[in-house]
Amino acid sequence: MKQILATAVAMLAISTTANAADNVVFEQSAAAYNWSGVYVGAQVGHGWGRSEYMATNGAFANPDPDGFFGGGYVGYNTQFNSGLVLGVEADFAFSQIDGTGVFPLSPEFTTDADVNWSAAVRARLGYAYDRFLPYIAAGLTIADYDHNLVDTGIQIDSFNDTYSGWTIGAGVEYAVTDNLILRGEYRYSDFGSARFPGTPAAVEHDVDLKTNDLRLGIAYKF
Repeated sequence: MKQILATAVAMLAISTTANAADNVVFEQSAAAYNWSGVYVGAQVGHGWGRSEYMATNGAFANPDPDGFFGGGYVGYNTQFNSGLVLGVEADFAFSQIDGTGVFPLSPEFTTDADVNWSAAVRARLGYAYDRFLPYIAAGLTIADYDHNLVDTGIQIDSFNDTYSGWTIGAGVEYAVTDNLILRGEYRYSDFGSARFPGTPAAVEHDVDLKTNDLRLGIAYKF
C-alpha cells in the first residue's frame, strides 16, 4: 500500500512539473514577438501650425495653417535582447493644411498659405513590451509651402519655397498580428523661415512655419 501511494505521489509530482514546464514554454512563446524587420505603411492625420508673414516695412499677418493630410512611410527596426528597439524611418504626405491671415494695419490685404506636401527622415528609439512598442523619434523634415498676397479678394502675387528643418515626436505601436501593426503618433516640426524678395506688388518679407500633428497609421511588417 505504501509503495502504491509513493508511486502515485511521484507520478503526480512528475505531472505537475511537466505542466509547469509547458506553461513556461507557452508564456515564453507568447512573449516572443520581435519587432526587427522592414515595414511599409499608410497614414492619415490632422495638422495645425503657426506661421508669420513679416515684411521689412513692418506689415505682418499670421496665416496659421490647419487641415488634414495622408501619405505613407517605410522603415526598419532592430530589436535587442534587452527589449530596446532602434530604427530608421522615412515618410511622405500630401496635405490640405492651409490658412488665411489678415494684415491688421491694412485689413483689405490678406495672405493665404498652403502646405502642399511634407516629408521626413527620422531615427526611432523604443522599448518593446511584447506586442506594444512606445517610442520617440527625431530627425530632418522638409515641406513645400505656398503663400499668396490678396488685395480685396483679388490675388496680386504668389510665392513658393521648399522649407527644411527638424522634427521630434512620440508614439505607440501595437502588433495586431505578426505582420499587421497599428500606430498612433504626435509630431512637432519646425521648418524654419524663408526670405522672399520684393516684387511690384509686395515688399521683401519673411515667412516661417511650425506645425503640430496627430497621425494614425497601419503598416505591414515583413
